[in-house]
Order: sequence, then structure tokens, then C-alpha cells
Amino acid sequence: MTQVNGVLAEDAVGPVTGGIPTSSSTLPGVVMWMIEQAGIAHGTRVLVIGTGTGLSTAYVCEVAGEENVTSIETDSGAAERAREALSEAEYSPALVTADGLRGHPDRAPYDVVIAFCSMRHVPYGLLRQIASGGTLLVTLSGWGAAYGLVRLTVEGSNAARGQFLPGYTSFMMARPHDCPPHGPCRKHESVPPRTARGGP
Repeated sequence: MTQVNGVLAEDAVGPVTGGIPTSSSTLPGVVMWMIEQAGIAHGTRVLVIGTGTGLSTAYVCEVAGEENVTSIETDSGAAERAREALSEAEYSPALVTADGLRGHPDRAPYDVVIAFCSMRHVPYGLLRQIASGGTLLVTLSGWGAAYGLVRLTVEGSNAARGQFLPGYTSFMMARPHDCPPHGPCRKHESVPPRTARGGP
């Protein structure tokens, strides 16, 4: 976990022993497996949804070439931290702070859209930013605890077809899909993190 209740780990005051995780760093092996499953190669135009710490984006840059990579992050604090980390690692992709579910049409069309977050459904507007024959790799989740990584191939600008891949992936939910469209949302309430306290 790299963020709890919207507070980045490096900004926390004291050890955090409670609260709701709001960002994390993906295991490197999972990132590389997803890059392989998405068919990313040098020269592939890629949109990364969920920049997070910047690690996943760095791996995509290494494979596709940084000039071909656009990475989008909804959380401004996480986005700035990722920008610094990527710069330190000498990667310069196009970094955008915005709602990843809306994509980034300014650099579309993309050959691959790869999401390091989960979605409840695939937004139609995002699908339209992928070139015909291109790939969308995303983890879909219902309102229960079930997750599934799906690889879709875009057919024209109106449809995509594909299948769920074997195995198990689980990601933080994209924030616009985090809560039901109606009714209360526990994750959007203010929940102060607890800190460890010494005692006699």
C-alpha cells in the first residue's frame, strides 16, 4: 500500500494502523505478465490507466519506448510523486492528471490501453480511443469480491470482443467506479487513520 485514506505513505505522521487503502504499487512480475498479455512491443502506442507510483509506467516505457507512452492518474498527489520518480529514472512519457476512465483523446488512437486499476464496466468513450484491432487489458469487478482480467480486441469503433484470462488479478477500483451510483459510500467518508501508540 502506498496511500491510505488519500494520504501518501511519505506524508503520513507516524505508523498507520488503520484506514482504507486508496493506492498501491503493483508487483513487478504482474506488471510484466500484463505487458506480455497486452502484446506491447517497441513502437506500440500505449495508454496506461493508473500511473500510481510510476513503476508500471516505467516498465511500459522500457518495452514500448517512452515517446509512445501516455500515462494517466486521477490522484494529483500520486501523479506528482510518479512524475518525480519517472524523471529520476530518466523516463519521460506523457503524464496526465485526470480521470483515467475518460482516457486522453489528445494522443489517441492507442494500439493498447492497459489498466492498473479495476473497472465495473468499460466506458464507451475509452473504447473509441483504441485503434481498430487494438487491445484493451483491464480487470473487471462486480460489486462482490470477484475480479477477472479481460483482454479485448477492438472491432471498428463500436465494439470489442475477447475473453477472461486464467489466473487472478486484483486492483484498486477506479475511483469513479468505487461506489454505487446511488446510496451511501463508505470509502468516501472521512475515516481518520489510527497511529500506533506506546503504552506502559
